[in-house]
Amino acid sequence: MKRTPGILKVMAVTSAIFLAMGNLAPAIAAINVAEKNLTLANVDRCYWPEISGNYVVYNDYLPGPSSVYLYNIAAETTTIIGLAGASNDNPSIDSDRVVYSSDSGDGHSIRMYTILSGQDVEITKVNHGDSRPAISGHNIVYRNGPDSRNGNAIYLIDLNDVTLTPHQISAKYASNFRPMIDGNYVVWHASNGADNDVMLYDINGEAETDIAATSGDEEKPDISGSNVVYHLARGDGGIRLYNIDTKQTTNLVPPGCSYTPRIYGNYMVYEGGLTSGNQKVILYNLTTGAETTLADPGDALDIPTIDGNHVAWVTDGADVMLDTLAG
Repeated sequence: MKRTPGILKVMAVTSAIFLAMGNLAPAIAAINVAEKNLTLANVDRCYWPEISGNYVVYNDYLPGPSSVYLYNIAAETTTIIGLAGASNDNPSIDSDRVVYSSDSGDGHSIRMYTILSGQDVEITKVNHGDSRPAISGHNIVYRNGPDSRNGNAIYLIDLNDVTLTPHQISAKYASNFRPMIDGNYVVWHASNGADNDVMLYDINGEAETDIAATSGDEEKPDISGSNVVYHLARGDGGIRLYNIDTKQTTNLVPPGCSYTPRIYGNYMVYEGGLTSGNQKVILYNLTTGAETTLADPGDALDIPTIDGNHVAWVTDGADVMLDTLAG
């Protein structure tokens, strides 16, 4: 389903939750939302949007090899990037670097595209399982690696290391999924055999910690600074926040089909509000508890993400939408 760009007036609903947070990004006065459909006319079934500054990346799932798209917000231009002839997906972006998973038919590897130079290089060798990369600064994390056939491990590569040697950072559990990184911290969820836990890795301290290990089946964490958000997959969901500095956990969003949180500074976006399969995209202010609906039921599918004053999400017709928030 294609949507026409426009200006949407939205209203904030304030909850009773107030958090005293430190080192937060400047506040966004989310009153007006300028909305734009990024999906090209001849492309459908697009997923996994990610934002960094002036750029949005996402990939399609058309028949045949999938492609990674780079959208320049200021110039309003779209470029297909990635290894020619390969199936490229799951992009992640930080500044002018895009990492993605690529498969030429002989197994997945992680590659990196540099926007300013246009250079595309191989980061990991073909390994039949390197996937779901994420990048922050000079560090790349990804799932699987040299021991991928014996379990799903999380690996870290430092781009400052000329050998690009991968280091396994997951050790407690054999099955690990969806790593995310910000600065010196990496988060992911892992299966303990009964349900899923959220794991935290400190790159400087080389320490792996289980930060969410209840019976709630915690999944899909995201991180910004010292704050980690994740959802509870069991029952009707719910979203929690863990602060690395204080080691305290706070219930942010009560159960009620609330999933897939993404965080930037003192703002979070998530799917929620109604029944599963009929979600809406919600912007949540961690300082005040105010919630703003950005995409109504019937429009939003899932996978919202946030960076600065931009939010991207996917419609039920698999189009990538970009919301620019302003006061």
